[in-house]
Amino acid sequence: RKEQMLDEACKIASAELSRVQSVLNQDEVRSCFECAYVDVEAKLNDGQAWTSYIPANQVFAQFCAAAEMQPGRLKNLYISLALKEKPETFQDIDDIFTKFSVQ
Repeated sequence: RKEQMLDEACKIASAELSRVQSVLNQDEVRSCFECAYVDVEAKLNDGQAWTSYIPANQVFAQFCAAAEMQPGRLKNLYISLALKEKPETFQDIDDIFTKFSVQ
């Protein structure tokens, strides 16, 4: 029974080794990386196309975690700074609220 189990374990290990070696082939890894890099670079350089490709919420969450800051606090700081630097940044939003308040 022991020999049979050992033979089966060796077959499984051999099959797994073949699978890993085929997936980690240097040429395949290089080709896959180059295709992905070209695709991401093209989307980043194509106006707004990157917004549907880059996971903005996850990136923002990681940034907040690295900065050790709550997302709401960081958003408030950004808005405050944007209003201070360029008050017209949110003018369209202000116009919408003004329009509703007049009605």
